[in-house]
Amino acid sequence: LYVALEGDLVITQGEIGEEMFIILQGRVEIVINGNQIGQLKKGDFFGEGGLLNGKLAVGFYTYKCADV
Repeated sequence: LYVALEGDLVITQGEIGEEMFIILQGRVEIVINGNQIGQLKKGDFFGEGGLLNGKLAVGFYTYKCADV
């Protein structure tokens, strides 16, 4: 179980992921090349591409807040 605090960088763009994350609460901001392209929320998941296929992360995933 990984517990992120607000502002924690969970995945860095360009790194090979070794984990898959499922959001149990809060939101995660997705930033690609400096541009926020979306947010993930409770029930969403990310990191599966790196875990399953060894793919590089396409963006930065930052935990934004504990509130939903």
